[in-house]
Amino acid sequence: MYTMIYSLLYIANNIYSMVSKYSSKMDQYRAEADAIVSENGQYVKDLINRLLELDARIYCYMGIDTSKTELNEAKLTSRYIYRLIKQYDYDKGERLLNDYLKD
Repeated sequence: MYTMIYSLLYIANNIYSMVSKYSSKMDQYRAEADAIVSENGQYVKDLINRLLELDARIYCYMGIDTSKTELNEAKLTSRYIYRLIKQYDYDKGERLLNDYLKD
């Protein structure tokens, strides 16, 4: 009985560490987006391209084994990036957000 309890605790601990690793990864992506925006001397086109590259990198490692929680975190991070883009190019940011909301 004790071994079953310990094994359940072990599994729960592993799941928690996987989820916390993923959320910290999304925090890293948001911090990287903020760093891109805060750099001085960039053209708007280059800034938007870098933000879209970051957005593409978020989805690069997602597969069929990705949980709904991880997918929702990625979507929220994408929305954050699209809002940053909207600050620099209103029309493009608005189109990205509208396409995002359709999904």
